[in-house]
Amino acid sequence: MEEVARIVIALESPDVAEEVMHFLDRTGRVRVVATAADDCQLAEAVRQLEPDGVVASPSLLRGSAAGRAGAVLAVDTRESIGGLRTAVGAGARGFFVWP
Repeated sequence: MEEVARIVIALESPDVAEEVMHFLDRTGRVRVVATAADDCQLAEAVRQLEPDGVVASPSLLRGSAAGRAGAVLAVDTRESIGGLRTAVGAGARGFFVWP
């Protein structure tokens, strides 16, 4: 049986969060265990759930404990130097522009 990754999603736009969640659900390899609307909720979800990864907006990665998750992927609706720097500073393994 294939292992399923446990992911926390923290995206600013509820519409983008829903799209990303549906995309991840289609793979069958990911289970979204929590969503967060701000950096405090993200830090608490990571602390409590110890997920395998986090998919988050760069702005929500600032000062969060997301780096404690196994992997961090930054997702934004536009590419910017500030967003990329924040993602790198938070230890993101990737940056994806949605859609």
